[in-house]
Amino acid sequence: MSKKIPVKELEISEPLSDIIRSVAFSNLSNASRVALILILNQRRSVDQKEVKFPYHDAIIYMHRTTFAGTIRYLEQAGFLIKNQIGGTYRKTNVYVFTDKWRDLGYITDAKTMSWKDRYHAYLKTPEWKTIAARKIKQARGRCQLCNGSEFLSVHHRTYERIFKEQLTDLIVLCNECHKKHHGINMLPTN
Repeated sequence: MSKKIPVKELEISEPLSDIIRSVAFSNLSNASRVALILILNQRRSVDQKEVKFPYHDAIIYMHRTTFAGTIRYLEQAGFLIKNQIGGTYRKTNVYVFTDKWRDLGYITDAKTMSWKDRYHAYLKTPEWKTIAARKIKQARGRCQLCNGSEFLSVHHRTYERIFKEQLTDLIVLCNECHKKHHGINMLPTN
């Protein structure tokens, strides 16, 4: 039998609708979205710039380590900054809201946003940077075709799981091999 969790009614204020329409929000995982909305829901007014929200209040919604991970992603995406106040043994988390997430822009209408625009916005996210760095580390900092080590980039081998890639979906290529892979003519034109 599942336990019903009481959820405070969330008002969709103008700033929250801005967040929901943002490219940064669309690139968040579901857990990060839930954590952000939980924290935003702690505000007493729309203008409030910081809130206290301890981990033990989040555990009815998600595991403590999941919540901690989502906070790191929310910080990287520019939604908030986590500060701690208190003594050595009893610390309280204070979340300060920032507007850095606005730098990626807005989705004016999700139905009209092109796949290409969403993809290019995704390549700027902390999630993509993390998985690309993991793939380069897995490849030991080398091109997986020519074994070169300069001007590396991570290329998609398949777009089946785009935005939720696995390392096997990606390949590390140097600039020259990446151009060859895409068929870009490298001969000088007169």
